[in-house]
Amino acid sequence: MREMEGIVDQLHRALEGDSWQGASIREILENVTATEAAARPIQSGHSIWELVHHVTVWVRVAHSRVLGDVSEPEGEADWPPVRDASERAWTSAFEELRRSQAELIATLRTLRDADLSAPVPNKDYDRAHLLHGLTQHHAYHAGQMALLKRALNDLATA
Repeated sequence: MREMEGIVDQLHRALEGDSWQGASIREILENVTATEAAARPIQSGHSIWELVHHVTVWVRVAHSRVLGDVSEPEGEADWPPVRDASERAWTSAFEELRRSQAELIATLRTLRDADLSAPVPNKDYDRAHLLHGLTQHHAYHAGQMALLKRALNDLATA
């Protein structure tokens, strides 16, 4: 398997399913309501919804950087707040994550393995490092989402 194909496969598995480390983001978010997604079972932590926004931001950042742009989100650009807590907005937030990743993957499929060694603008690493890091970022935040979902379930049954 080519390295680029492996990266695309890992990104897909981390978001959609059949990932090595456990449940994918999609699997974790199944049956999560907007109310649950916006809740803060850990008061000083982020909500599931904020994590979804943040993961979406970093898929877009990675895509932008692969295309050669400099992207450095800060503050609300990195952690967008939930402004509309409706079920429709929650569904839209997850669909936006999926759409953003599909766009990134479409771009990656136009590249060759040799393109992975291209430097990322204003960084001391290459595209391969960036993209492997994005898969790790997905896994890290999927774990947080799973713990938050478990905490919400524990609170509901207490």
